[in-house]
Amino acid sequence: MRESLTVDGGHDPVRRRPLLIQAIGVLHTPYREPADCPRHPYGQPATSRLVLFEAYRPALLGVRAGQDLFVVWWADGVDRGVTQRPSAAGVEGVFAGRAMDRPNPIGLTRVTVVHVDGDVVVRGLDCVDGTPLLDVKPVVVHGH
Repeated sequence: MRESLTVDGGHDPVRRRPLLIQAIGVLHTPYREPADCPRHPYGQPATSRLVLFEAYRPALLGVRAGQDLFVVWWADGVDRGVTQRPSAAGVEGVFAGRAMDRPNPIGLTRVTVVHVDGDVVVRGLDCVDGTPLLDVKPVVVHGH
């Protein structure tokens, strides 16, 4: 039996189906275990490397030092059945925090580009070494 969700007052059914997501590269960080990753990564001094597969390297044209990017990544090996976790307030849903254990372990981290040398060297990444890279997007400040 297929589960379905209804959007727009019940007029537009959206079926739950598998989605195909393909890695565009790999992330190299100084972190070996999830517990090593910083809880508040933006502004951290450690550098990491976004290594794009050859076919996607042309997409880096225009990425420059000093620019802030959103890095989208896949958290391998996490518990996808977790919906709640302990918090300072008692218990909270995983959508209220940044925990890696979640139904779809898609990570999103804001980083700052240090330099581009074929790879992109950044500060502020919070995932383990070898994490699959899904996408890179510029941070756009409203009004600019």
